[in-house]
Amino acid sequence: MQAFEQLRHLARWSGDGDPTELAIEAADGLASFADDPAGLVVACRQLLAHHPAAAELWWLAARLLGSAQPAREARIAAAELERDPTVDRLVEVLPFPMSGPVLVVDETRNVASRLRARPDLEVIEPGGAAEIRVAEVSHVLVDCVAVSTAGALVRSDPFGVSERARRAAERWAIAGSGRILPERLAGALATAATATEGLERVPLSAFAAVVGPEGRRRPEHAVSRPSCGTPPELVA
Repeated sequence: MQAFEQLRHLARWSGDGDPTELAIEAADGLASFADDPAGLVVACRQLLAHHPAAAELWWLAARLLGSAQPAREARIAAAELERDPTVDRLVEVLPFPMSGPVLVVDETRNVASRLRARPDLEVIEPGGAAEIRVAEVSHVLVDCVAVSTAGALVRSDPFGVSERARRAAERWAIAGSGRILPERLAGALATAATATEGLERVPLSAFAAVVGPEGRRRPEHAVSRPSCGTPPELVA
């Protein structure tokens, strides 16, 4: 498949809404522009225009545009996304045994499905039983679109059910590989995506912790060193 044909395919890509898979596939296509800096900028912008809420894609584009060896950087970034240990870290750091159900706000359901592998965890999701049992919830786990020093970008009203349980439950933000961004890059994502994707910014103070590839960290520490820069081509 030619590079531009692959980009057209990725622009139409749905992938069950999983931005990680999108970014992994995009890494290969964008690497084709390693010897064409102007073409790489155009390709990145086109993909972001079609998938403005895919934080991993912003992260990937930022890494490639900031690298002297974009093809190599694409391979490294794709490998980081493929081996993202965030949910494994989450399983490890949740208390054992768990004192109550965990409420998972997770659009793709990747987090919820993998948490169910731990036998002592009862995982519930918004709606249904969650409406009835919200007072019993021990932890609220929110799979965030992106996280930065300015706060967490989340789907609209992620705490609709858990709001009533806020005194009893700890809220943790889940931010896998590629979702912790520099503030200006997260701002560009928010500007591009909010109108069509219904995103809201939640202050970091709403969360007791951020769980990412390095495990559970205090929110201010988790966002202090994002793994990509802020290329002017993406925020101008």
